[in-house]
Amino acid sequence: MSKAKFSSIALATVANFNADKRKKKALKIRKANSAEYMFYKYKKNIVALLSSIQSKRLNKKIIVFESDDWGSIRTPSRKAFFTVQQKNNITDDPYTLFDTLECTSDINKFVEILVKFKDFQGQYPLITTNFVMANPDFEAISESEFENYSYKILDKSYKDYYPNEEVLSTIQIAINNKFFFPQFHGREHVNVQLWLTLLKNGHPIFMEAFKKGFWGVRTSDLKKWNKSIQASFDLKKDEQKLYINDALEEGLNIFENIFGFRSQSFIPNNYIWPTDYNQKLKELGVDYLQGTRIQLSPQLQYGEKRNWVNRKPGFEENGGLISIVRNGSFEPSFYPGNRKKALDMCLADIEAAFRFKQPAVISIHRVNFVSGLDVRNRDENLKLFKELLQKILKRWPDVQFLNSVELGDMYKSMNDSRSE
Repeated sequence: MSKAKFSSIALATVANFNADKRKKKALKIRKANSAEYMFYKYKKNIVALLSSIQSKRLNKKIIVFESDDWGSIRTPSRKAFFTVQQKNNITDDPYTLFDTLECTSDINKFVEILVKFKDFQGQYPLITTNFVMANPDFEAISESEFENYSYKILDKSYKDYYPNEEVLSTIQIAINNKFFFPQFHGREHVNVQLWLTLLKNGHPIFMEAFKKGFWGVRTSDLKKWNKSIQASFDLKKDEQKLYINDALEEGLNIFENIFGFRSQSFIPNNYIWPTDYNQKLKELGVDYLQGTRIQLSPQLQYGEKRNWVNRKPGFEENGGLISIVRNGSFEPSFYPGNRKKALDMCLADIEAAFRFKQPAVISIHRVNFVSGLDVRNRDENLKLFKELLQKILKRWPDVQFLNSVELGDMYKSMNDSRSE
């Protein structure tokens, strides 16, 4: 046998061996993913069964998409975050890697997917877009030497970030055509009291982030205190009254001025909310409280554990607010190495909800659909969202797309009819 022929055979053998190894590895991954998916489906059905015992049941197949964080600046640029990260050895997460203020392209690309689908009543998939109505005014806060908090309202944030775009007008078009339905997510998405305290004390990480125009970093000392820098209402008892009344009144008024109507539902930042203020929300025109099954109620002192509040879908909480409870998610940015996992999990969530006559209330954060830090993040996730909608309509052709307030109104009607 010639040397050249032997070499070619050897190379072919190695290539076949490597191909077999790749196939075996892929098969192993598929089997692992399949086992994980089956376990997830089993777990979701158990949770849905237990949840249905304390939930309002509906005979219709309803899907509500709730999307938080619109309007918040979060991470201004990857360079800004990595500069702070490298100097201080802090960890990243999907929000710091992918989440930033939405631009006109993000809105248009999202709508391009939504317009391709309708439910049997002719309604497009309707996104309840939960907006933060203001962002910190870094210059004014610095001039006060961190004694006073100042903010810029939403439209000013858009102009600062995208001076050559009409972001708010683009959003309004999406609202008018019933693709977006805005609701209130807070005046800002930062724990103002905690943040100012850290800045006044010269905390090196938060000072560095402040210089770069953001605040959303994770540090070990906040974990030790059991506090969240992102959660506006994660406050001690003596701090709550000073902040909450103003933040709610001003935030809801800004919402009405910008969007032209009052927000009837509210989703607190990071699902942390002191239920003592439900009545205040009710007085300000809010009827429905979005969130997860378990809501966290702030502790009285730093370091204490937060209280867990069990919420029952469709039932009234204290203060007269009706609970809208999320029981599913589509968050592919949380799985950048295996984004399709989010698709499979979401379909399992919907299946479990419908099996026990529950609406599927799906969490889809803005981080999945913005491109400012990584355009591939948005584009890959939109492809998956398109696939999700295709599979939903094929599997459940009688599904209805509603917004959060429409679902809340259904619950309210059920409650009113039973009380008569």
